[in-house]
Amino acid sequence: TPAPTPTNSWKLDPLPPADYTKHPAWYMSLTPVGEMSNAQLVAESDSIAAVIADYRARDAYITDSMLVRKDDIMYQIMERAEIVRRYDQAVEYNKKYGLKIDQSDIDAYENLVAKWGDPAPLRGN
Repeated sequence: TPAPTPTNSWKLDPLPPADYTKHPAWYMSLTPVGEMSNAQLVAESDSIAAVIADYRARDAYITDSMLVRKDDIMYQIMERAEIVRRYDQAVEYNKKYGLKIDQSDIDAYENLVAKWGDPAPLRGN
């Protein structure tokens, strides 16, 4: 499949419907996490985390689809953030100690940026 085009024109996926019986259909209609930009992933993570926190505060039933979505997003964020962390660390060591940056780290970072846009959201900035 072609790589998603990085864009700032995305919208967040809809929040889970109030009727929990509609959650399976809601889950199946969401943007696949592998197609989301870095910024969209982080925004979606924050959004679904807020919904889950609200449900927990009200002692409301949390469907598996909400928890699975949260886990899907977190796995993707962690996977991408690891690429960014490795690259940032290599750049730092290059500056401090003159160590060469491994080409595989450069390639992985450049591919991440090309596919999913600005990596700053993955850094927590």
